[in-house]
Amino acid sequence: MISAPQRSVKLAAQLYEVRDAARFLYGNDYGEVMRKAGEVIQKRADSTRTDVLATAIEMAKGMDGGCVLVIMAAAVELIEPSPRVLQ
Repeated sequence: MISAPQRSVKLAAQLYEVRDAARFLYGNDYGEVMRKAGEVIQKRADSTRTDVLATAIEMAKGMDGGCVLVIMAAAVELIEPSPRVLQ
């Protein structure tokens, strides 16, 4: 059985992989896409009084793969911004 700390580390690694994939796919447009998606996630998180990651996971349910990629990558950027992406 995997421990909670191990699960957290594994999830963080997977989320960074999602962010890297989105960065690769969107190239020069990455920052703008993340800003727009991040605004939507943050507004929903604020209105529902939930954290960004939980909000992104809830939003991603039922979406197609491309949308899930954007939502989850934007959540990572909100939690731990890359230099010069969300400023």
